[in-house]
Amino acid sequence: MEMTPVWQERVQAYLEEKLDWEKVREFANHHRVLPLVYHSLYTHFQDSVPEKFLSEMRIAFHANAARNLFLTDELLKVLGWFQAEGIEAIPFKGAALAKDVYGDVVLRQFDDLDVLVREGDVAAVSEILLSLGYIPVVATVRSEAETFLRHEGESGFHSPCGRYQVDVHWQLAPRSFLDVDQAGLWGRSEVVNLNGVEVRTFSTQDLLLLLTIHGMGHLWSRHAWILDFALVIQGFEELDWREAFECATSKKVERFLKVGLFLVEELDELDCPEWAREEIHRDGGARSLAKELFAMPGFHEPKATSLMKLTLINARARQRMVDKVYYFLSQLLTPSLEDWEVVRLSQNGSVLYRVIRPLRLLNTYGIQPLSKKYRAPVVEDSITEKECVRSI
Repeated sequence: MEMTPVWQERVQAYLEEKLDWEKVREFANHHRVLPLVYHSLYTHFQDSVPEKFLSEMRIAFHANAARNLFLTDELLKVLGWFQAEGIEAIPFKGAALAKDVYGDVVLRQFDDLDVLVREGDVAAVSEILLSLGYIPVVATVRSEAETFLRHEGESGFHSPCGRYQVDVHWQLAPRSFLDVDQAGLWGRSEVVNLNGVEVRTFSTQDLLLLLTIHGMGHLWSRHAWILDFALVIQGFEELDWREAFECATSKKVERFLKVGLFLVEELDELDCPEWAREEIHRDGGARSLAKELFAMPGFHEPKATSLMKLTLINARARQRMVDKVYYFLSQLLTPSLEDWEVVRLSQNGSVLYRVIRPLRLLNTYGIQPLSKKYRAPVVEDSITEKECVRSI
């Protein structure tokens, strides 16, 4: 992917200021755009960047590239094992998204393997991974924890080598967050080439919906998520804007889409039809939410956001009052794995978690649960310098 002349001028202006290069590296890593930052600086601005910083970024870039290529190979192995048993899977995020949107798996940062399977195939997929030495993150097979995993729609497995995790999804978001048409996802999926192997991928419209849901669910707190979203909007000629709005409206996440578009417009030029721009700007609620997110410290720096704020903002992102109330109550009453880890009840007593959860939240967070912090996953350097040299 190439940097536009407009952005080259902006970056050159930034480089003329006195920069804290260690902060630049820290922020690039936190926002998961380190490979792109290095690639752009190396390609266009070598003479304006301290050699020491560029050298450190080069090591980090190659370390990330080595890990990404390793994870891509592992993903293709996992898909091959599933296919051998007649199980279809759609890889998403990670290598699939990097190849599909960025054009190269080394230009994006990712850590795990995410695959979508049909709900009826979950047990078989779990058995395959267990037989190959993968270790469940939570005891999932034939245990009371299955009740809670059904709400979450995903189950994680540590790899035998301990270097990555396979997240098996049978829904793209907890049903309390969004009810997605699973059959439609499979029917609209397409076949693409990933390192010489044909794999399934989401249609452009479904990929846009997925990125919208994921971004809003995490308050768009990583700039890589906004960049993913922007590249799908601006890089896919077949994007049907009217269909995108109609799809978001039918799923009751139209404001999610508009907030994402406002953020793209705030950080870059938004290339969309004029009618779509007018539609976006008519929604005062979406504009207000976008400005609030952009002003939050956690939007720019590795700062914590309260769990209550996370929940309230996602409730406000719903347009109808009934949807706001439903979402808030579902977050309050739907049991989670955290509840199960605190209080272990048998399958027969699992209904009591609907009472235990609000009491536990009250006891943990108090009347004003603003002290509980929601943190984005800790981001560490992908692999060490020694691993990088050994892998290349």
